[in-house]
Amino acid sequence: MEEKQIVDGVSSQEFMGLKDISELLSMTRKQAYYITKTDKDFPRGISFSPKIKRWRTSEVMSWLDSKQQD
Repeated sequence: MEEKQIVDGVSSQEFMGLKDISELLSMTRKQAYYITKTDKDFPRGISFSPKIKRWRTSEVMSWLDSKQQD
């Protein structure tokens, strides 16, 4: 993950991009993208623009924890 930056009290590590998610899950970006689109339990991302979407790290980690319990 990228270096932590804080702007107006919000840490950049509070959000993950698709690259971060693919690295966390040890898969390609294409596979991670497929999961974000098809897994009904995967957290909804936040769209900052039509081409920029981020996910809250805490929500992704909670989703991963729920998958590990299955």
